[in-house]
Amino acid sequence: MSATYCFILWTICGLQHSLMARPFFKKIIKDLFDRNFEKYFYTFIHFISQCIIFILIYDLIRNLKTIGYFYSISPDKEICIYFLNRIANIFLIITVFHFDIGIFTGITQLKKFFTKLGANNEMTQVIDKTYLYRYIRHPMYLGIILVYITSKLFI
Repeated sequence: MSATYCFILWTICGLQHSLMARPFFKKIIKDLFDRNFEKYFYTFIHFISQCIIFILIYDLIRNLKTIGYFYSISPDKEICIYFLNRIANIFLIITVFHFDIGIFTGITQLKKFFTKLGANNEMTQVIDKTYLYRYIRHPMYLGIILVYITSKLFI
């Protein structure tokens, strides 16, 4: 049963992200507010909401009571899961360095809005495709899933 809850929670996290990243949703935001809100504030709000959802779901998954096991890990192998969890966390951190963190988090857009620097310039996000993104389309998603899985296994 806990695997079902994990799957449902992962799905909620993915749906929230996918919905907010879609052009039709951004158009709704632009129509409800204005172009400046969508251009300067939306990315930051999207990023913060993803952080909140990630932390809530991560905490819920870590605290699920396990009813049954698909398999068990011998105590001498638990150290392997521990290190896999650490590697998954490092992998997740590395994915962030593939793009401009300021644009990714929306901080650059907020700074431009409040300082009026480059107000007419478009901000574009360029992903560095020389490392992880060269081999994996969504390495950050993979990192998040690996962190979830190894966290639950480690507990």
